[in-house]
Amino acid sequence: MEKWDVYDCYKNKIKSRGTIHSTDELREGEYNLVTATWICNSKGEFLMQRRAADKMYPLVYANHGGRAHAGETSKESMIRELKEEIGVIIGEDELSFLRSFNDHESIFDEYIIYKDISLCDITIDKREVESCAWLSLQEISDMIDNGKCFNYKNNNLSGESSFSIITKLVTSE
Repeated sequence: MEKWDVYDCYKNKIKSRGTIHSTDELREGEYNLVTATWICNSKGEFLMQRRAADKMYPLVYANHGGRAHAGETSKESMIRELKEEIGVIIGEDELSFLRSFNDHESIFDEYIIYKDISLCDITIDKREVESCAWLSLQEISDMIDNGKCFNYKNNNLSGESSFSIITKLVTSE
């Protein structure tokens, strides 16, 4: 069973709370840390994973990430998640920080990686991921509109959406 650190809304660990099990509920004003990354290739496409059928948001396309384990930094969490979910090994220097934002019970640290990865070099953990595909911004946008991709156009109600941020990054290059 996973253990998580508990944070306040400013990403400070709440030491009096210690760590909790993944089955424990967070109290009001408590957050856990979630990491997410966009992997962008030299064509401006994004490596997206189709989530496994028994996961939250089943069979929906999403970027890569997950909850940080107790004691992990967000970069350490992201490196572990990529290795576990799709067998991709990266170094901390490959992660470029995009932003941090809060939702109801999570603090999201979002990154981008610029890397060409062959689909043949991916090793999928079928408990987590059903498949992977390189998708253009237009394909991701259409899939969001059709409910086949997590809604990155509306994932940060207090600020700019992830889709808007990655669109600016890719189209400004």
